[in-house]
Amino acid sequence: MTVRRLSISVPQEVEESIRAAAATAAMPVSAWLTQVAARAARVEEGRQAVREYEAEHGPLPASDRAEARQALAAYGLTDRDQAVS
Repeated sequence: MTVRRLSISVPQEVEESIRAAAATAAMPVSAWLTQVAARAARVEEGRQAVREYEAEHGPLPASDRAEARQALAAYGLTDRDQAVS
C-alpha cells in the first residue's frame, strides 16, 4: 500500500482529543486518523447511495429509515441521535 503524507490544521482541543483517542487505542495518530477517515468515507458513501436510490425510486418509508438507524447504531456506525439522510 502506498501512503501519502498530508498536512492538516486542527484546533488545539481537537488535536488533544485526537492524540488521546489514538493513545487509548494504542495506535499512532496517523493510523488512528486513517481508520477514522476511512470509516467516515464509508458512511458518506452509504448516505450517497441512499440519496441516489431515493432520487430514482422515491423516499424510503419511515419504518425502513428507523430500522436502518437501529442497525447502524448497533454496528457503531452512527450515533443513535444522528439522523440517517
